[in-house]
Amino acid sequence: MDNENKKPIGIFGKVEYLFKKIIHFLTHEIWNIGDRNLSKTKVLLFNLLKKIILSIKGFTKSELMVKSTSLSFRTVLALVPVLAIIIAVGRGFGISDRVNNAIIEALRGQNELVPYITRFIDNYLEQMSGGVVIGIGIVFLLWTVISTFQEIEESFNKIWNVEKSRSFFHQFTTYIALIVVAPILISLASGFSIYINSRMNSVLGDFYSPLNNFLMRVLPFFFYWLLFALLYFVVPNTKVKFVHALFAGIVCGTIFQLFQYLYINGQINLSRYNSVYGTFAAIPLFFFWLQISWLIVLYGAELSFVSQNLQDKYYEYEKENTSRRFMDFVLILVSKIIIKRFEDGLPSVSAEYIANQSNLPIRMVNDALKKLLQINIIVGIIDEKNNHTYMPAMDINRISVAMILSRVENTGKENYGIKYDNHHSQMWSLIKDLKEKTITNSKEILIKDL
Repeated sequence: MDNENKKPIGIFGKVEYLFKKIIHFLTHEIWNIGDRNLSKTKVLLFNLLKKIILSIKGFTKSELMVKSTSLSFRTVLALVPVLAIIIAVGRGFGISDRVNNAIIEALRGQNELVPYITRFIDNYLEQMSGGVVIGIGIVFLLWTVISTFQEIEESFNKIWNVEKSRSFFHQFTTYIALIVVAPILISLASGFSIYINSRMNSVLGDFYSPLNNFLMRVLPFFFYWLLFALLYFVVPNTKVKFVHALFAGIVCGTIFQLFQYLYINGQINLSRYNSVYGTFAAIPLFFFWLQISWLIVLYGAELSFVSQNLQDKYYEYEKENTSRRFMDFVLILVSKIIIKRFEDGLPSVSAEYIANQSNLPIRMVNDALKKLLQINIIVGIIDEKNNHTYMPAMDINRISVAMILSRVENTGKENYGIKYDNHHSQMWSLIKDLKEKTITNSKEILIKDL
């Protein structure tokens, strides 16, 4: 008898039965429910559940733990130079006190390390005092900052399936602008808080105190929501809709604040650990804090990607379970859509357009585009709206099924030191002959005529 038809016995049986029903709903039923017969509230709720499930699935498959470790190490190298630039800019605008207070607040929970970090920053700025030293120091500082941001962008681009990063000039201007704008935003945020406090105190009087406590608890969440949303909106080298970046920013900003709370309060229970290692205990704890923080940030990038591409059947694509034959079909289909648009005199197409036209998962389309770019069948361009689009790389009267299949077959390394004796040589010749015969049969079939 089917386990689902068995009548649960006792309280534990009922709990187990309910748990199995929930798991079955989240893994099967929710993906087969259409939106037409559901209320708007249920559609929003089910889509939210899908986004959470898919982002967790992508999180576990994308090796984000390794990426977070690499970013944590890079952050340690760049921490002092980045903060030195921010403080130097803050001094230039006359808001150094507010910037210092914001940095201390950001490093809340690292009380043992804050004095060392601030001392390093002061020494760093003092050493860069003139002559050749300041020139070398600025070059090293900028290289450290830009290389750190490059790794962050690369991690985000991999999640978004973006192959090309920004040009070096674009990276330089974007990252330096972020660092220059940061202390100004800190000052504005601080000034806004002071203004709100003074206005509400004068207007509300005795009612102000409890409301102030509530606002002081909410404002940090709002600040991190905005910060994370801007990160997911700006850093990937592709068009991210702000509503999806904001959704991920709210989720991950909240998670980060809760993690901060647990981390700070959890340190109270580490007194024995501190008594053994002393001040040195702050270092592994700081690395732990950095890695978890980067995991939260990277999860948000995955969540924003899933949120934006949920309607493109993202969840149906499992690369390792897709047959080679079907992937060849996808290459032909994607090529056909691109060539057809070009033949009709229409603008170049985006990956999202191809996914909608073909009803294929967006990541499968991105993999096909990557392969077609690699074998020089198509070229990628950026349109006037800064969208990544694609068009044929050659005369469409030359692009045949055989050309695509032949280039796919012949792309990549083939000599791995295998000993080609008579038997192995015969096998290799047989395989090549079979492939060539298959490709030859489609030599006259042009993609545009399919």
